[in-house]
Amino acid sequence: MSDEQKKSVYEAISSERAVIGAILTDAVSFRDVDLQQSDFRDLVCSTVYSTMALLDSQGKPCDLVSVADALPDMDTSILIDLMQSGVSFEVPHYVENIRAASMRRALSKTAQNLQKLASDASIDPTKAADQIRNEIDELQKSGPVQEVTPIEKVCLDMHMWMFEEEKTDDSIKTGICTLDDLLGGGIRGSKLCVIGARPSVGKSALGLYIAENAAAAGKNVLIVSMEMDESEIYSRVLARYAHVPVDTIEARRFSGDQIERAIEAYGSIYSMRLSITTKATTPAQIRTIALRQRRDKGLDLIVIDYLQLMSSGQKTSNRTEEVGQISRQLKQLAMELKIPVIAMTQMNRQSEAGTGEGGRMPKISESRESGSIEQDANQFMILHPASKESLSDKWRPLHDTCQAKGWTFMLIAVAKNRNGKKGIVPVAFDGAYMTFVPFDTRQNTAGG
Repeated sequence: MSDEQKKSVYEAISSERAVIGAILTDAVSFRDVDLQQSDFRDLVCSTVYSTMALLDSQGKPCDLVSVADALPDMDTSILIDLMQSGVSFEVPHYVENIRAASMRRALSKTAQNLQKLASDASIDPTKAADQIRNEIDELQKSGPVQEVTPIEKVCLDMHMWMFEEEKTDDSIKTGICTLDDLLGGGIRGSKLCVIGARPSVGKSALGLYIAENAAAAGKNVLIVSMEMDESEIYSRVLARYAHVPVDTIEARRFSGDQIERAIEAYGSIYSMRLSITTKATTPAQIRTIALRQRRDKGLDLIVIDYLQLMSSGQKTSNRTEEVGQISRQLKQLAMELKIPVIAMTQMNRQSEAGTGEGGRMPKISESRESGSIEQDANQFMILHPASKESLSDKWRPLHDTCQAKGWTFMLIAVAKNRNGKKGIVPVAFDGAYMTFVPFDTRQNTAGG
């Protein structure tokens, strides 16, 4: 590409002059032109546009007289020349030209930055890649709009979805029927679902349990784990499917019938549509893996364990701000991919104050290191091992049932459910086999 061709790609000077001229002649309102001063390459156009922005903020017109008065050192003939370049009916097209050229300049700068980062041996290449991804994401936000969906298309798509003859169930079942009922049939797309609990309560087990059930039902699931490696995850899955205690699996001390059950379970687990990554620690890395997974195998659900072990990949002033960035980016990821993203979160130490073991249930606002997780989540569930003393009379028999079987009595509170019901579901957790068992509260019994 010649220098002249490069210049034409990175500049839209004629379009800049046409837009400024259209505003000066009042053929288009300044407020109808959605540009930034940095989008202009021509120094005169940039200066005039900046002056117009100041005049508009003061409630003044952006005509020739006002701009000339605000720029006494500029030759008025320059402004008159700009006025003659204005063409009102083509302004939207010219604005897009300016945006595109501005974005190309920014992309070129990012590419140069990438080359510098790639050749700097002192910089971790993973962090460098994250930085570039973040810069590109910011460029996409400010670049030309790629897609706007008219209401008639939304109306048609929704009508077909609601009344199609062969209705497809796109919900993700948790495997706990009473919880699914409360959630209106399960967890559905484009939602950030957060599961909170105090440390060592079982949130990782619940997240994995939901992932297993979704994968066994034919959904394509991606588990992002910063808490367990692949072997630990497999041991927990195998414990449930082979009905062999997880500590037996990890110690590799099987009895004869346990070996048979493990071999039999192998086939069921092998055919699951389940993928695991333990390397992704930032939303940008998760997004890259998720996009590749969707392209190669399809993707219906992402489960992340857990939020406080993640990094935003960006500079922040404090950890609270960083965790807030992470939750917002995960929400954006769910909306971009149009699938649920389930993320585990730890509740802070304040939630334990004065409660004793098995005391009060944590509050939704007590998620560790950030209050914005509550705002970003479409659904927020809290897992809590309640003591018998803290329970109402109707649930104490369920606690006794769990105790007799060596299970842990748990409460799952749906503390936030945008456009849905909230409530509390009792459940039994069999830690030896990593299984959650719902209760039939009408009969005070545990069942599948």
